[in-house]
Amino acid sequence: MKQKFTKTQLGILITACANIGIVLGLIVNISGLFFQPIMTELQTGLGKVSTTLALYNVAFAAGGLAFPKISRKIRYKPLAVISILVVIVTTALTAYCRSLLTLYLMNIIRGFFAGFIGPVASTMIVNRWFLEGTGFFSGLVFGFSGIAGAVLSPFVSFIIEHSGWRIAYLCTAGIMVVFALPCLFLHLAYTPEEIGEKAYGNAPVEKDAETNAHVFDQKLYLLMFLFPAATGLTASFVQHLTPMASSYGFSSTVTSLMLSLVLIMNTAGKFLIGALIDRFNTLRATLLFILFVLTGTVVFYFSRSVAGMYGASVLFGNIYGLANIGLVALAKDLFGTGNYGRTYPKLNFAYTITAAFGSSFFGFMYDGFHSYQLSLILIFVLILACSFLEIYAYRNNRK
Repeated sequence: MKQKFTKTQLGILITACANIGIVLGLIVNISGLFFQPIMTELQTGLGKVSTTLALYNVAFAAGGLAFPKISRKIRYKPLAVISILVVIVTTALTAYCRSLLTLYLMNIIRGFFAGFIGPVASTMIVNRWFLEGTGFFSGLVFGFSGIAGAVLSPFVSFIIEHSGWRIAYLCTAGIMVVFALPCLFLHLAYTPEEIGEKAYGNAPVEKDAETNAHVFDQKLYLLMFLFPAATGLTASFVQHLTPMASSYGFSSTVTSLMLSLVLIMNTAGKFLIGALIDRFNTLRATLLFILFVLTGTVVFYFSRSVAGMYGASVLFGNIYGLANIGLVALAKDLFGTGNYGRTYPKLNFAYTITAAFGSSFFGFMYDGFHSYQLSLILIFVLILACSFLEIYAYRNNRK
């Protein structure tokens, strides 16, 4: 008989989904909507404005790295509540910023505290509360960032267009309050044992870490950093889809729907690549997703039709599944389960840092060349290089 969810287990899952919806869906995934109106009002460059997202992501990564140590000193409930309240308050205060310096400060503060309720915390807690189906539950949690962004980006875009970006920030903070309700009112803990509960499912049988030690290849490991760097840079370009489409002459209605389609694939793509990996294998699934992203990039470069922009957005949105689920699967396949804890955190950190600076990098490229075409060429070359890297890595492992 299949085990049923307890109320506490369900509450943990809902809270993780809502928290990821805030720190990624309502901040990172819709930040591109704010770039141009802020740039216009403050009379500055796109690169300087998009640096707000870079600073948020760097602080976000720092908060995630600090979380394991802090979690040993502070219980999850008070830490999560304090963190989520700081994120909401700083988001609201962003509406009153009159300079780039204050915008930078708000994003650093909210990024650091967002790290305490972000992917590192969610991964740790989901893995401890759900011993079976962790891949599915992790996909559900991280996929929620795409759902939140896709559903709410048209609403935020409408507010920006009719009431300005400051009112839009206040409305976003209000939406965050709704998302924060599970964190504020449900029972939370790092582990089920802390509160006399049981985890969902049974723990899988672990292989001896030493049995996989021979899989680790230092040269291949260093080479593999190309994958998170390339996918992180490409994922950061999503924030520039709105200004890119605007530079092509498309209306805000078209650009907001493009962003929604990308963010829908943020969720759907993660489930799809996971199913393909289970059905076929990691190499075939990731190469297929690389083909999707490359095709979307080519269409963005050449097409100037609405249908082309929508189709390319769907294809390009698969970058999230490739960057997240694909990276996890590749780390396990190429280095073995015994080396997973040694390799994946560093590869994931490389992805986060690259994504943090990627948005600013593309902003400065646009300021310098007044076009996104060179950026699209760079993305195509890097993602194509990832396909050759994968093929080489798997052939090297077979030897």
